[in-house]
Amino acid sequence: MLWLLIGGGAFAFLMLIGMGIGAYFLFFSGSTADLDFVIDDATSFDSTRYADLWKNDKTRSAMKDSHQDDLLDQQFGLKPDEIERVTNVQLVGSDFLNQQSWEIVLTTSTYDEKKVKEKILGSDYEEKTANGKKYLVKKMTDQQIQLQKQMEQFNPNAPPPQQPCVCFHSKTIFVKAPNEKTMKKVLENYPRKKSEGAMAIAIKKTARGKFQHVHADSGKHSGGESDGSVMASSINGNKFDAEWVMIFTSEEKAKKAKEEGEKEARDKASEKEKLGIKSFSISRSGKELTVSISGEIKEKSSGGGRNPFLPF
Repeated sequence: MLWLLIGGGAFAFLMLIGMGIGAYFLFFSGSTADLDFVIDDATSFDSTRYADLWKNDKTRSAMKDSHQDDLLDQQFGLKPDEIERVTNVQLVGSDFLNQQSWEIVLTTSTYDEKKVKEKILGSDYEEKTANGKKYLVKKMTDQQIQLQKQMEQFNPNAPPPQQPCVCFHSKTIFVKAPNEKTMKKVLENYPRKKSEGAMAIAIKKTARGKFQHVHADSGKHSGGESDGSVMASSINGNKFDAEWVMIFTSEEKAKKAKEEGEKEARDKASEKEKLGIKSFSISRSGKELTVSISGEIKEKSSGGGRNPFLPF
């Protein structure tokens, strides 16, 4: 089972561009101030390096094919090479209808605040404050206000209206949220304080700059099976490196998973070759299990079809 999870999880990031979900491979080793907006209550996040991805001929071509450059312009008014890192954060509570998400953007140089405001808010917005930090929120129309009141009368727990907000933290960092409730939640709990757990491990991996994409899951919704996981990956030319850290609820579970993973890896030796995997290892430290993989992205699978791990 572990091998299947690795095949479908640790490499799934390679398919995201082609699926139009987003570009997930960037590289950076600089400021980490943006990661303080991954507040302690966050349940998962994906951090992506766009500028470095744009430098790679293969991934740049895939980004253009899936119109990622156009999407970034529509969302932020920025080009791929102007974005050092985008971190998408999620907070999922017991009420899945009211889950929250926000985006933290770190740019390669000073961004054009006026252009970002136009893309996110338009021309009609107002300034507000939370936890001593200013943010801008798009004004709702009379029709939107009336509709929201009707929804709340019908359902007091109705989700907040879509009312884009942006907080300009510095000349190279800004936070975008889809509504005021989320923006207030982020700013009132800023900065992040926790230094342990899967989310903290992922933040450290993001900050170190070795990996181009980092995904973290806190394990809060694993049903007690996991204390979280981290998936990190990078692409350099046609070579890839990936690392998956799984935190189990007991050392016994981690030990068992390691044994199963090693056995399946031996049994699936031919599959590893087809996928271009050159190096594969599993190590354990207490409740943490780390899977490390490296290899080459093959243009086509051995059967002549499209390799499912190619990002294009």
